[in-house]
Amino acid sequence: MPTPRCRPWPGSASTAAGCLKPRAARGPGAFHGRSRCATTGQRLFYGTLPTLIEWGPVHPSDSMADSGIRLRSLTVAHPRAGVLDAAMKAIGLSNVPVSTGAPKLLAVFDTPRGAVTLDSQGI
Repeated sequence: MPTPRCRPWPGSASTAAGCLKPRAARGPGAFHGRSRCATTGQRLFYGTLPTLIEWGPVHPSDSMADSGIRLRSLTVAHPRAGVLDAAMKAIGLSNVPVSTGAPKLLAVFDTPRGAVTLDSQGI
């Protein structure tokens, strides 16, 4: 069985609503939202800058039970750290540390069973 890894991630679109496009709902009970991707379909900054999603009136977490899992920390690395850091701040993510290095995401979660670390091992 493969080891769980941290993958490119979604973020809140509340600060970037002007650049979003509607996404089609996928089946009964589906959540509605708008997302933003590069016109090429490529992930921005090799996936280290989140894909923005602006949810409709209902957020998916509204109907989920509390799992007891909390994000302890998220760190991002990219060869152009200064440019990525500016992009993160522009979408309201000034609290996410960005370092210089190969593109990478590292998330640490506090869970009922202890800390769990997910590492993208590069992107």
